[in-house]
Amino acid sequence: MKGWHRTPIEVWQKVAANQEAIAAAAKDHGANKNMGVTIRGQVAKELFDSLSEETRDEYTTIAEQENKEMDKG
Repeated sequence: MKGWHRTPIEVWQKVAANQEAIAAAAKDHGANKNMGVTIRGQVAKELFDSLSEETRDEYTTIAEQENKEMDKG
């Protein structure tokens, strides 16, 4: 059974420093128990989109590699 393919944003979100930045920014945007996941997702996309094109391309490559490994296994 194949798993869900991860997007570059999801790969980027796994990095601990990025998780902290996302959590802090989401809190500033009013994240709470009811709307936390939605707001964190929006904030993560905004932060990822603000990265340099080179950095976004790196995470795209990593995501593609992880997805290929997932397809093999």
